[in-house]
Amino acid sequence: MATLYSKVKVLGRPVHPMMVGFPIAFFSSTLFASIAYLATGDRDWFRLAYLANVAGVVTGLVAAVPGFLDWVGIPDHLKAKRIGFLHMALNLVVVGLFTLNLGAQGAQLGLAQPMALSGVLISALGVALLLIAGAYGGSLVQRYHVGIDLTREQELIEHVQRGEIRGHHTDPLIQH
Repeated sequence: MATLYSKVKVLGRPVHPMMVGFPIAFFSSTLFASIAYLATGDRDWFRLAYLANVAGVVTGLVAAVPGFLDWVGIPDHLKAKRIGFLHMALNLVVVGLFTLNLGAQGAQLGLAQPMALSGVLISALGVALLLIAGAYGGSLVQRYHVGIDLTREQELIEHVQRGEIRGHHTDPLIQH
């Protein structure tokens, strides 16, 4: 298996993994602030949920661009391409759900007592799907090494483990 380097880098580091923390934090904050509003009735929590939702949608779309460019670079015959598609599709559904939630929240910003239950439910579903999408993204890095640079020794160990190099002892724990 060849290392699948990121196509979009800054200072030699892949951009997509640097960016995904932002929508994750903002979408999670949307859920938690919505729950806090539902529990307290304090409109400041509703406004915070709305602003976190805006930031989540914007940063989610921004993070999607380098992620898509990295995915395009994965050869079609590799399983990582299919895993990457699932990761991407789920994340786009998440952004879609939070965009829907954003519209519902925005329509209620001027109300004295906005409705919160739908925002909590949509956000909870979005965060649940985000966790599943994150698991796929994690497998792309951990199992398929998408976006990482292996050391020469790590690449050699992978070749030995796959049986591509026989009789080469780089690590006493590797069985041939």
